[in-house]
Amino acid sequence: MRMKTAVVCLLLLVAGAAPAQVTNQRPRPVPRPMLLRPDLVVSEYQFAPTNNKGLRVNVANVGSGNAGACVLRLTVRRINGVAVGRTMEIAVPAIAAGANDWVTLIADGILPKDVDIKDTTFRLNVDVNNAVKESKENNNEKWHNL
Repeated sequence: MRMKTAVVCLLLLVAGAAPAQVTNQRPRPVPRPMLLRPDLVVSEYQFAPTNNKGLRVNVANVGSGNAGACVLRLTVRRINGVAVGRTMEIAVPAIAAGANDWVTLIADGILPKDVDIKDTTFRLNVDVNNAVKESKENNNEKWHNL
């Protein structure tokens, strides 16, 4: 084997080319580009001062990639201490990485006339249908009065 290597190096030198380095090292792996993924969260919510059934919800994309449009679901779980499962949904527009957007829900279609949204137990869940592939899928909900 040494003889073949020496002959190849000699031929390369005669031809004017530099001899190749012979090593036993493996080639280094090529680094992969980092995947940019969104991460949607309900960062906060506020009760509307002029509507007892209104709720403003701030949806934030805390991930490194842009998020497409999705759906936010409000689920009322308790009214006056009684377990219920009333839901409504609203569209959330696309949100760029690091940005946020406010959406407004009016829950008059799922609440009795004499009940304020703030007096219920409810859950907010953004991207409820998993339309957006996120870096974290387990941080999409926020509860009130749990």
